[in-house]
Amino acid sequence: MDTARECLCCCELDQLRVKREESVTLLRQDTEFQCITDHPSFEANCLNAWTLEVAWLSYKQHYSNAYDGPQHKKYRHVAYRQLVRWVYGYCGKANRKVIPACAVCCIRAHFPPPTLNEAEFADFQFTGFQLPVLH
Repeated sequence: MDTARECLCCCELDQLRVKREESVTLLRQDTEFQCITDHPSFEANCLNAWTLEVAWLSYKQHYSNAYDGPQHKKYRHVAYRQLVRWVYGYCGKANRKVIPACAVCCIRAHFPPPTLNEAEFADFQFTGFQLPVLH
């Protein structure tokens, strides 16, 4: 991740800790998941292409000027939004949440750029959103 603020584990964020603990009560697990990416709801909400397609259509309905580029970028964008919605609920336009590095890496690995094969992907360096240089 690009900054120290982004280098967080899901264990460090209270809301994500609650989601992991819910697995014990809701799913009747013996122990909670060690990582949010192991939670079945993470896979269903953030990695399932069909779920992401429907979420993208809903997003586009609300934001008509939404970016409509390559599928892997759309899925990553919507997967991040789905994770925040699942964990925090509605946050509002100006409220940003840090997504833990484990979730970002998992989503990026599931929706890599299409031209990269697995060997090339191992060395691929994702760059996050970059603000333009203002003169």
